[in-house]
Amino acid sequence: MIKNIRRSKSARIAHIIDNGVDKVVPGLSVSPTQMALMAAKGIPISAQMSESFVDGVSNPSFDIPIEDQRGIDVNAVWNAQKDARKRLIAAHKADKEAYD
Repeated sequence: MIKNIRRSKSARIAHIIDNGVDKVVPGLSVSPTQMALMAAKGIPISAQMSESFVDGVSNPSFDIPIEDQRGIDVNAVWNAQKDARKRLIAAHKADKEAYD
């Protein structure tokens, strides 16, 4: 199959998938040579870098799920699941009493 692809002049080798993931922003890094040239021209490097800095997420969430937190044991996740289940059942019962 690879031989057939190489022989074909109209074969598509790479194909780009747009799955909604943010693409890499070009020009965010500066090489040491570029830093030296900028310093020679009198351009402050830190100020130039701060304008082009992109963290990737404009509104980050600070709520990290318990299973993604550091230092959490499997038992702690299991206990959190059981507590959440108890709270949901209690809320459902309270809603049934209040609205039925």
